[in-house]
Amino acid sequence: MSLERRDTKKAAMSSGGAADRISALPDELLHHVLSFLPAHEVVWTCLLGRRWRNLWRSAPALRVTGVKGCYNSGWFVNFVHTLLLLRDSRAQLDSFEIDLDERDFDFEEFLPENDDHVNTWFRHAVMCGPRVLLALRTTHGVFTDSDDYCTLQLLNVPLASHHLTRLELKQMYVYGRTLDFSGCPALVSLRLDGCDIDGNISSPFLKHLSIVSSYFQTDPFRARICLPGLVSLELIGVLRRAPVLESSMPLLVSAIVRLHSGCHDSCSKNDFGNCGNRQCYGCHNSQGAADDRRGESVLLKGLSEVAELELSADSKLVCLLQLLSFPKPDPG
Repeated sequence: MSLERRDTKKAAMSSGGAADRISALPDELLHHVLSFLPAHEVVWTCLLGRRWRNLWRSAPALRVTGVKGCYNSGWFVNFVHTLLLLRDSRAQLDSFEIDLDERDFDFEEFLPENDDHVNTWFRHAVMCGPRVLLALRTTHGVFTDSDDYCTLQLLNVPLASHHLTRLELKQMYVYGRTLDFSGCPALVSLRLDGCDIDGNISSPFLKHLSIVSSYFQTDPFRARICLPGLVSLELIGVLRRAPVLESSMPLLVSAIVRLHSGCHDSCSKNDFGNCGNRQCYGCHNSQGAADDRRGESVLLKGLSEVAELELSADSKLVCLLQLLSFPKPDPG
């Protein structure tokens, strides 16, 4: 046997008999690595060896996604149910994300047929008490072609968690008591992206609110946002009627408000609003762009104490053109 072949064989034997250094790492480090993987790949690590057999059950992060190569929605539903059932209930959970993205699915028509299952997963996630992040996101491609609504309707039940600090919802229909976050004293950050919002948002604890490309559904009255402890606000691309920022926000440091053509508080006949035509949706239904109940400002009442404000809108938006002005500063 030549010297070269002998060295190659020796290297192969040495490699095959080497210790598994990855498996020797502490649980905390392995859990950190697993937190970057989707849930089904985390479960697959149980095949790596005895050290990995039950490690997935106590992973501090769960990210449920579609499974490429799976063509059966029933299998996927059973997988997620089993995943949640077998997870170690004693293990601390930092984040729980449900990402239903069309790019991860090889089957069609997952929603709305499985709305009830997804709601069950979401409620189970709340009960698990994630300490950092809870997220539920969908995209249009996971809905049936015949479903024009394309939003997942969350159950009308208030959330209750003493640990959750961040909540993200994407393309949901959120309404009623679901928007009352007074049962989440640790919740400081809320993001609603592409949601249908039908109700009033309230919390004495929330500090950061971001609402992007979302509908407000509460005709004939406006949705109301009551967050006295808010520190930062993003209200971008509001569709239908602008919400009322109900309470004074003395802690508000920064606010970004961008209202464009998708906002219905606009006058098609008069650049100054209030054209007098009862058929003009923006003027007639906005009642002078004021709070429908009290005749007060829609936006500026809540923004009157903000330190830094970015405010932009289409020129025909009645809700901005006829808003009450900012309070005059005290000369003393």
